Amino acid sequence: RQADDVLRSTALMAATSIVVAAEPSPVGLVECLDWMVESSRLVGRRPIDVAFVGRPANRNQRLDLADQIRQNRPDGSIGRIVFLGWSESTVSAAAWEGRPVPRRSKPARMGGRLGALLATGIPKRLEVL
Repeated sequence: RQADDVLRSTALMAATSIVVAAEPSPVGLVECLDWMVESSRLVGRRPIDVAFVGRPANRNQRLDLADQIRQNRPDGSIGRIVFLGWSESTVSAAAWEGRPVPRRSKPARMGGRLGALLATGIPKRLEVL
């Protein structure tokens, strides 16, 4: 446990960018904000990008989650907030079979778009709030 904490602390202090993955639900929101509070000493005022793993169909729910993150971040600022399309069945099947998710699956496409977002800016067809 202590070795894991040291590794996490070292990685957070050295990171040039920080992305937090969260479930797009009230519970996921609280867990995300809780992590931000616990990590605030290490993260400081660096911006944090938030990637919600899942995308509520209701845009108002997405906006509410994004607003809650921005209003309640303990220190610093929030960078981009994205909602990634997800297919639990696709990911679970790949995990059970020990293979990567299919390239054209929703999780693979969203993972690629998230990578593009972090590397170069905002890719097409990714809602950034």
